Amino acid sequence: MNETKSSTGYNPTNKILIIGICSRTKDTNPGESSYPPDRGVVRFLSEGKSEFLLLKRNELKHNLNDILWGKTKFVSELSMNKNLVDGPDFAGEEEGRYLPALQRYQGKFFLQGLGGSADAMRTVYGSGHHFLILSGLYGLVSPDEPIQLYTCPVEIESVEVQTFWRRIESLTRILLDYIQQNNIKQVFDLTGRQIYRDLINWDNIRKKGVSVLHCHFEEAEGDPALADLGKIAREFLFKQTEKQLLDLVPEKPIRFDWGEYIFSEKSERPAHYTHESPPGMPLGDNSEDDIRKIREYVNSKLDDFEIRLISYLKEKQVQHKDLIYALDEKHRIDAEIRKRNYLKEFPMENDRDLSVIDFLEYGDYREIIDVRWPLFSNKFGKQGRFNERFEQLRKLRNKIKHNNPTPLSDLKEGEAHLLFFESVFNAK
Repeated sequence: MNETKSSTGYNPTNKILIIGICSRTKDTNPGESSYPPDRGVVRFLSEGKSEFLLLKRNELKHNLNDILWGKTKFVSELSMNKNLVDGPDFAGEEEGRYLPALQRYQGKFFLQGLGGSADAMRTVYGSGHHFLILSGLYGLVSPDEPIQLYTCPVEIESVEVQTFWRRIESLTRILLDYIQQNNIKQVFDLTGRQIYRDLINWDNIRKKGVSVLHCHFEEAEGDPALADLGKIAREFLFKQTEKQLLDLVPEKPIRFDWGEYIFSEKSERPAHYTHESPPGMPLGDNSEDDIRKIREYVNSKLDDFEIRLISYLKEKQVQHKDLIYALDEKHRIDAEIRKRNYLKEFPMENDRDLSVIDFLEYGDYREIIDVRWPLFSNKFGKQGRFNERFEQLRKLRNKIKHNNPTPLSDLKEGEAHLLFFESVFNAK
């Protein structure tokens, strides 16, 4: 771990890690032009993962030029992004303007929950606990991290942001490095919103022997619960000692004057708690805006399908080492080239056992399954019908990704195919 310490007062000392999420509402004061080198999450990471995080931030920052928000604007064109520069926070050397994360973020979790920046600093810094914030653009930030004014929504409309951090589990592996470097034993997940919670593969965190408890508030979930989650952090988690939190009994309700909470080993909420409305196919199909929202929804489901399919094929590869040889030589070589190019861009990843499956093209997934069909027939039903479904999804994906006109009938048919595959992956 990097040895440099912060002079701001944020120097966590124990084995507890609390995780929250960023907010779209921000202090719009540009901030200071200097970038203190002794702050930020990278000082808590290994050298390789510090560099990896900064480079991934830089990559996503430049990808914002291609991620649509609404009808006509790209995320890079949103007002809060107009002065974003490639500063040290993005592995660059340009001069930007910065405020500490706890001052920059002004959403419900921070303002109503933690009580505003001054109270939040006293509460967080005085606890001895680690605190990290999930951010669409920055990935992970520490509470004292100098950050620029930006907006990078992790929403269904900009699902590519979520996909960026989920693919090859980039953010999960950075978080794991943080946990290992700082000897974390207990993680408290206060993300509240499913689309943020899904940025991390929590099962992989647990597989490393780390306890993870998800916080659920009885009376609200999702965005409406963020102020309440901030309040449970301020009034309970940051006031408890390390021992008290390590001894906390999962699934046992904790009651306060303003409501009941539970810290659960399950990300799913208790049945009698209020549930966040899951994203569904938008109603209406008459207006241009209706079509756009339906496209956004189907696009998000297509991204989720691809991520789950890659994971499934990698599991199969563990059992069948020759699975990749279902592809012809050209497609295998092309995937190997993409893998080599990735490792050239991110040399700190060379010590990782990356699978060629992570670097396949979309049609390659179908080819592997089709050629080795006996391995998959119990999962996907009839071979001909599987190929029809997959080919229709491939064509639909290409239309949406290239922003080509897509008939409503194609979108609704695609949703049906995606629901089928989702049920297949969810089946035990």
